[in-house]
Amino acid sequence: RMLFRFEASHGVPRMQRERLRKSVGAIIMAYVVFTGLTTVALQLTGKMDLFEALCHAFSAIATGGFSPRQDSIAAYDSFAVEIILIMCMICGATSFGLHTLALRGDWRAYFRDAEWRVLVLVLGGAILICALNVSGLFGRALTLPETAREEAARLASEPVAFGDALRASAFNVVSVMTTTGFATADWARWPAVSHVVLLILMNVGGSAGSTAGGAKVL
Repeated sequence: RMLFRFEASHGVPRMQRERLRKSVGAIIMAYVVFTGLTTVALQLTGKMDLFEALCHAFSAIATGGFSPRQDSIAAYDSFAVEIILIMCMICGATSFGLHTLALRGDWRAYFRDAEWRVLVLVLGGAILICALNVSGLFGRALTLPETAREEAARLASEPVAFGDALRASAFNVVSVMTTTGFATADWARWPAVSHVVLLILMNVGGSAGSTAGGAKVL
């Protein structure tokens, strides 16, 4: 709210400009910290070099979804990479005002914020629904390709193990709701129930004050 209030600098008193400068500095610091941590974590997986790790870190925290690999995150076929990027995408979809409070030592700020709690609950519920739907425990199941290259060879519909469905649902649901755009599976081939859930999520988006798109959870 402060950023919108002081968007026009003309006529803004000096004290208010100083407050704006401090707020912007704190947001930049949060961005740099999360980008650096994500870059290091991705390199430690052994799946990415510095260039690829940096590209994905920039893209995940900015919820941009750009990848140097044509197959996106499916090209790495790494559970560790997916977990790291899930956490980073959620950070990008969280209000940077909360991040600045956390960096100052107030880690409970996340849990006090009603919008963030709703964001996490919606993500958890959507992941569970899609996992049950894709695995065939709820609704019709379709086969999930292990990588994008295998899609053409795996056209037949067959049940999917719940663990595999949960892994694919977790990453792609977070990617869709945060409007990032990374992918580990062709969710266009998922059942209709999952399509409806994803359509709703991409319109909702992330928290206000985040890098995510959509109408915002608030």
